[in-house]
Amino acid sequence: MLLNSCSANSQTKQSLSAGLYAGGFFHGGQFGAKNGFNLGADLEARTNKFGVYLNFTYNYSKKSEDLNNANSEKGNVTLIEIYGGPRWYIGDIKKINGTIDAGLGFYRLPFEGNMGINFGLGFNYPLNNSLDISLKGKYHLFARDYVTAYGGLYLGLRYYFVK
Repeated sequence: MLLNSCSANSQTKQSLSAGLYAGGFFHGGQFGAKNGFNLGADLEARTNKFGVYLNFTYNYSKKSEDLNNANSEKGNVTLIEIYGGPRWYIGDIKKINGTIDAGLGFYRLPFEGNMGINFGLGFNYPLNNSLDISLKGKYHLFARDYVTAYGGLYLGLRYYFVK
């Protein structure tokens, strides 16, 4: 009986996965740039409905015109995100399911780096036992001389090394 009890308690399902994403970021011109696109990747270790992830995203945009300076140069603006945190899964992982996540990390604009936080919601649709299509949205906040906020929308594939 003790043996059955121990084996029932060890039914914890663990997985390791990586995701590749592309999408857009939307900020309303808060850091001198137009809305742009992004490319990103994350790694995740998960036990049942709780995971921990590490993310890297590269955001690219065209610089918006400075209305106070007619001679301002046009160019590119990049924003690099490196963050991680917890992720909760809602629903059956073998069917369409939802995610809620939060993150803490580093945000890098040209010539300045800042700490920040983010919150996200997402959905996963399993294509087979080792590959999901993922759609997620995130709201990011980081501190400069003032709080900067922007949103991101990401679509990609998640591959499970172990599921």
